[in-house]
Amino acid sequence: MTRTHTVAFSELTRVLPWSLRALGYPLGTADRGSHVIATAAALDPTTLDDVAQLGHRPAEGFRLTREAAGGLVIEADGVSLLEIGPVVMDHFAAYAEDAGTLHCRIVGADDIGLLPAILLIGADYGLGSLALVRKDGEMAWSGAEPEDGSVVLHGASGQGAPDRPRSQNPTIETWLRKANPAPGEILLLVTSGNLGLDRSGSIETVDARVVLQAHAKGIPVSANTLQAFYDLETRTWMPSSERSRGQAGFTVPKEQAK
Repeated sequence: MTRTHTVAFSELTRVLPWSLRALGYPLGTADRGSHVIATAAALDPTTLDDVAQLGHRPAEGFRLTREAAGGLVIEADGVSLLEIGPVVMDHFAAYAEDAGTLHCRIVGADDIGLLPAILLIGADYGLGSLALVRKDGEMAWSGAEPEDGSVVLHGASGQGAPDRPRSQNPTIETWLRKANPAPGEILLLVTSGNLGLDRSGSIETVDARVVLQAHAKGIPVSANTLQAFYDLETRTWMPSSERSRGQAGFTVPKEQAK
C-alpha cells in the first residue's frame, strides 16, 4: 500500500517553484505555476502524481500565432499547461470585454489535468471559460464561471454524460456544435458574460470553495510523489561540482561510503 501524507497548500507552493526550476522553467513561470498545480491538486489530488512525472521543459518553448478571426493557436511542443494556461488567460482578460468571446487552440501541451485550475484563473478575472479535449478517443469538457460571489466548475463524466454541454448563448452554442478537438488538442473559449449552460442531465457542478478547504486542511499526496518533488528541489540547490556537492552534504564521500 502506498503511504499518503497530508501536505499543507503553502508547503506545496513553497517546494514546487524550486522543483519546476529544476525542470528548466523560469522563476516567474515556476512560481505562478506552483499555485496552478496546488489549486489543481485541491480539486483532484491525483493531479500531483502526473505532475511528478513531468519532463524537462523543451528548450524551444511554445509558439503562438493569431488567426484571422481573432483566435489564438499555440503549438506547445511538450511545454506544460502550467506555463501556457496562465498566459492565455491573461490575454483573454485583456481583450474579452471588447470582443465578447475569444477562442484558442492549444496543440501538444503537457499536464492537461491542470485545465480546471487554468479555467479558475479566467473566473478570477470575471470570465466564463469552456475547454474541450479528447482523451482516449472520447470527448471531455470542463467549464468555470463566477456565480453568486464564488466560482463554480462544470463538467460531465460517467455513462450517459454528454460529450459537450448546451448553452443558451447562441455564440457559445454555435462554437460548441462546431468544436471538434483532435487528439492532443485543447479547444478553449472564453466569454465576458455568463456561459448560459443548460445544467440538466449529467452536468456536475462544483463550488470552487473546495480550494479554500484545501488551504485549511491540506492536500493528500503519496509519499513517492512528495519525495519526487523534494528530490527536484534538491537538484535546484545542489552545487555543480563533485567537491562542492560533498562539502554541502549532498553526497557521501567515497571513503565514508566504503
